[in-house]
Amino acid sequence: MSVVFSCYHSLKEPSVQLRFPIIRSVLLVSAVSFAMAGCGDEVLNIVKSKLTVPEKLDFGLHPVGATASQQFMGKSTIANSTALKIRDVRLEGDDAKFFVIAARPDSISQDKPGEFLLEFKPTEGTETELRQYQARLIIESDAQNNQATVELTGSSGLPDIELRKTGETSAIANPIDMGTVGANTTRGIPMELINTGVAPLKVENIELEDPDKTFRMIEPTSFPFELTGKDGGGGKRGVQIQCAPLERKNHEAMMRIKSSDPNEGTLEYKLLCIGGDSGCPKPVIKIAKVARGQIGADNTIGTPNTIDLDGTDTKDPEGDTVAYRWFFEDKDIPSGSNAGFDGVGGKKDSRSARPSFDIDLVGTYKISLEARDKNGNACDPATLTINAVPSQKVHIELLWPTPKADLDVHLINTGGQGAEIWSSPCDAHWNNRNPDWGLRHAATAADFCKAPAAPADVESCNDDPSLDIDTTHMPRKCTPSEEKKYPDLCNAGAARDCETYISSKNVTDKAEQDEIRRLCAIALGPENINIVNPKPGLYRVLVHFFDGVFPTDARVRIFLNGVKLRPRNATNPEGDFAPSRKLTPNDLWDVGIVEWPADAETKNKDDFQKLIVETNAISGGVKQENGKVCVLPPGK
Repeated sequence: MSVVFSCYHSLKEPSVQLRFPIIRSVLLVSAVSFAMAGCGDEVLNIVKSKLTVPEKLDFGLHPVGATASQQFMGKSTIANSTALKIRDVRLEGDDAKFFVIAARPDSISQDKPGEFLLEFKPTEGTETELRQYQARLIIESDAQNNQATVELTGSSGLPDIELRKTGETSAIANPIDMGTVGANTTRGIPMELINTGVAPLKVENIELEDPDKTFRMIEPTSFPFELTGKDGGGGKRGVQIQCAPLERKNHEAMMRIKSSDPNEGTLEYKLLCIGGDSGCPKPVIKIAKVARGQIGADNTIGTPNTIDLDGTDTKDPEGDTVAYRWFFEDKDIPSGSNAGFDGVGGKKDSRSARPSFDIDLVGTYKISLEARDKNGNACDPATLTINAVPSQKVHIELLWPTPKADLDVHLINTGGQGAEIWSSPCDAHWNNRNPDWGLRHAATAADFCKAPAAPADVESCNDDPSLDIDTTHMPRKCTPSEEKKYPDLCNAGAARDCETYISSKNVTDKAEQDEIRRLCAIALGPENINIVNPKPGLYRVLVHFFDGVFPTDARVRIFLNGVKLRPRNATNPEGDFAPSRKLTPNDLWDVGIVEWPADAETKNKDDFQKLIVETNAISGGVKQENGKVCVLPPGK
């Protein structure tokens, strides 16, 4: 008789459990070689874990002779499995000798991965060509995949260090001679370190052996640093070594550049310079000519004026050609001035040896001249301070800051009465720049304005007003972005008609309209009217907003006999004759009336202040009467 016992044992896979019957004869129970203590829940570990490793390991680019390391973790894929035993780890392939197994595990489990450490030791390659390396790492274990493979790659070559003058293509000559350098000045030659090889270069340090403490390194400022090779895009770093001699003698030092270049681990250069009286061109400024009048003490010059400058007395100690740069900053000229070099327009610098400079307002002007030799070395700039004063007894200035605004100053010889502007011979303005006020033929200005003008003669010429500055219609230069956006307006030959452009392009956005209108900006002020020898009487000053788009703040300054008049009853931080006034297009500002007394030569500043009649009224438009444009006397 035989009895069959059936029990089921499970085989554990990650996602599958299998059950199968085990048939056992009652007579053979004691003889079963794998006798069961019982059926129940016993588990058999029949399926083994797998070993996971990366497919590839790239060591990258390294210089010949360098050692690079890489590590990775080997892992087991099944939890609670028996640890995998690592039986063998080896390198195979033609380039296996360039790789080293530095560390390996004996076993791996899921809760305890194993670390593999490999080294790459390239010994072949040149400065111009890379050497590529390939090998395989073979790992044998008792895992289900009993052999795992990792592909190993790397490359190597040589770095090549060179020191060059900035912008040149060959190594700098040795020794490096900085020439004659004056006391309290410095001179350097712009240089750069370049890696011309294919592998990265490490610059360890730059040392100066300098017994006189004459040379100094400005940059680099920190070490070590790396320069990539050609394969990485190339690498370079600026080097600044300067000579700053303390004595008048020959100076010598040694510069050593230490790097990882296997062929030139240390570059040595001798540094030379000569301490002299001057190592840079010392700028010299002369005033060659003044267009009007003479130069007074402390460079006092009448305004408006043009001066011719001369920098040709500037000499380089070594006889090198000198490059000039004349310049000034906004703070160096009076507020509101449009002064500048080489004509109207306010150019802030000039590269000419003999530029001209236009002065347009009373005040102080500071002009600087910088001179450089062929190596770019310069001493401190020289400066010229000009004190501009009124050159005539009546001097009136109108200033405003806003682009696209054309303001006009009017000076009317009224005798205190109303007078027709623009068409009257009593009104000096842009369209009547030098009217004949020949008062010799009339008892008073009022009488003259009512009668035909008599021929002028030498006795009456100096009482005539003159509009000396009226710089209008000077479009500013477009910026590159404006040239790209508005080529029709910014083209050198294009007419600046912004309103037509806005209409033709159907520009409706107000912000863009304002942007376009700024391209049609005319030159800013000032305007200036003068009288050399005024006759006694009353003179009326008006400002008309002739043309423009945007409101602007107008300022008026009046000088009588060189005295700057100030209002008595107004807060005026500018110290002008009248506070600045906000004007809109077509406004007429009746600034005020001043008197030129018969005894003007004996009056002091306070006396002149008493001669002011401050009207300071603004009309919303110019008044028309019987087809004529008029201004009314004060209070009318």
